[in-house]
Amino acid sequence: MTYREAAIMFSLMPEPDAAKAIKSTVNYYLYGVMPDSITGIAEQVFNIMRADIDRNNEKYTETVLRNRGNGAKGGRPRKHKE
Repeated sequence: MTYREAAIMFSLMPEPDAAKAIKSTVNYYLYGVMPDSITGIAEQVFNIMRADIDRNNEKYTETVLRNRGNGAKGGRPRKHKE
């Protein structure tokens, strides 16, 4: 999901639900905290955002591990100055 799609989704929600979904998403993203009492549309939107956060974190972790492995092999050869 792009930031634009998320912004549109939040803007279409009633303000109390949007506030709950946004705060829950931020707390999950920053601290890994699952919301306690979120229901209805706020819960549905949070679940969409959580799946996106988890997917992006997984991709990032894979990239870090791949780069770490490449670095252990010596990394990219240096370019020679001419």
